[in-house]
Amino acid sequence: MAARTPGAVDLAPAEWPTGKSLLARRIYERKRLKHQVTGPFVEVNCATLKGGSAMSALFGHRKGAFTGAVADRPGLLRAADKGMLFLDEIGELGLDEQAMIRRNASCELLSEQGFAYTVLANQ
Repeated sequence: MAARTPGAVDLAPAEWPTGKSLLARRIYERKRLKHQVTGPFVEVNCATLKGGSAMSALFGHRKGAFTGAVADRPGLLRAADKGMLFLDEIGELGLDEQAMIRRNASCELLSEQGFAYTVLANQ
C-alpha cells in the first residue's frame, strides 16, 4: 500500500510471519527512488518497548525530564523524519502509547513541526 502524499499513513495489518518488514522496506525503496521520501527507514519491533521507556523511545525526551535523562533524545518518530517509520507488533504497546501514535499520525502533529513520515503498523 503506497501513500499518495508525503505525510500519509499506510496501515498494513497482517499476521506473523507474513513479511511485513520486507514489504515495508520495499515500499520505502520505491518511494525513495521516486523522491517521495528522503529520510531513513526506521524499523521498530514494538514488542521490545516496555513501560515508561516506550514513550521516551518513540517520542523522545528532554535532558532532565526524569531521573536518568542525562541528554536530549529525539525519539524514533523524529529519527524517521522525511523517511519511513515501520512499527511492527504495535499491538504489544500499551494503550496510551498506541493512542499517542494514532493522535500524532492522524492529526499530523509531527508534520506541523516539519516532519513527513509514513507509518506501517501491525494492527
